[in-house]
Amino acid sequence: MILKVVHNTDPESAESIRRGGFDLSRFGYATKKSGQAAAFSGHPKGIYFTKDVGQTGISPHPWDHTKTGTLIRCVVELRNPLVLDPFMDGVFYQKWLHDKYGKKGAGLTNILKKQGYDGIVAGDEVIAFGTDGITILDNFGFKEWLNSKINKGHYRNFPENI
Repeated sequence: MILKVVHNTDPESAESIRRGGFDLSRFGYATKKSGQAAAFSGHPKGIYFTKDVGQTGISPHPWDHTKTGTLIRCVVELRNPLVLDPFMDGVFYQKWLHDKYGKKGAGLTNILKKQGYDGIVAGDEVIAFGTDGITILDNFGFKEWLNSKINKGHYRNFPENI
């Protein structure tokens, strides 16, 4: 599954991501800095995105709403995502997963990875469990990325009208 997505972060983190790529060791940095770590502790460990529906480059700051944030446009390629509804049995999918598996955070992600999943797609939210399938598009657009893949022999039968 190939998804055009955006990652919302603060400007300083955006610069770091653009220089060195995404870093899973920084998972939870935003929620810790915002004082909301306990509220999000049940979320699976991964890099979080929102499907790209043409958002502008300026966004609300992820934890300080008196400032602006930065959107990083990316392509995420997930080979076997767990596809869920945002609400499962009347609760957010994160709680549903925690209730089902009895784990949260990295423990939950490890269980899902052992089952062969490389991420989660729940409505407009996309979580990649690793960084291998993430391409940052800030220096080029989606069509350029796709053409580079086609030129390397990937996606030979991919539709041209994306």
